[in-house]
Amino acid sequence: MGREEVIRSYLQAMENGDMAATLACFALGATVKSPVYGSMPVEPFYERLYGDTTSAKVDIINIYGSVANENAWAAHFDYKWTRKDGQSLASSLVDLFTFDETLGKIEHLEIIFDRGAMK
Repeated sequence: MGREEVIRSYLQAMENGDMAATLACFALGATVKSPVYGSMPVEPFYERLYGDTTSAKVDIINIYGSVANENAWAAHFDYKWTRKDGQSLASSLVDLFTFDETLGKIEHLEIIFDRGAMK
């Protein structure tokens, strides 16, 4: 599976709250950095995210591949997230992906959005 397909699969799995499909997109030992939860290993991050989520909607705007580094990609998308505590987010996000060179899976993900958009 190519890197763009991995990103599309990841975003679909995230929208569906599908833990197995989400983890399948990541390399062993991968990490995530988020404005909400900080930096942590992938599995505990998504256990927490999916445990906090009532609903999520992803509408992809663009997916970009770096011309200088084949393992650096970005996804720009609109994200609607409703948490179980009643907070919600409706914002454009950018996810920065670093891929593992060998397996073509996500090695690190950095999530970027304006935390002020949470209400």
